Amino acid sequence: MAPIRPLVCALVSTVIVLTFSRNPQAAEDKTVKGKATAVTNVSLTVKVGDRDWTFDVDSRTVVRSDGAGRPMAGNQPIGSSGKLTSLIQAGDLVAVTYRDVKGRNLAVEITRNPIR
Repeated sequence: MAPIRPLVCALVSTVIVLTFSRNPQAAEDKTVKGKATAVTNVSLTVKVGDRDWTFDVDSRTVVRSDGAGRPMAGNQPIGSSGKLTSLIQAGDLVAVTYRDVKGRNLAVEITRNPIR
């Protein structure tokens, strides 16, 4: 019976840790809203107040459209079109959800015409 007790304690501890632990990556996501000032297929620059923010864009970045403006078919990962420039243009109001990856801002989601 004694060898089973440490195994049960380890199993219970693991379940507790997994139940109450949070996804650290999701906790680091932040969002800014502003006007797109420069758009390429690999980056987006957004004017927020009097500061320019530049975000890297990759094939997993999702672009959404909320509200009026050019039509867009639902949520589109950049990888489906390959071109951010076909979805976002300079002058568009955007909200960018991003995370810090190795000291750079990586856009996770870009919403065009965000509802305020």
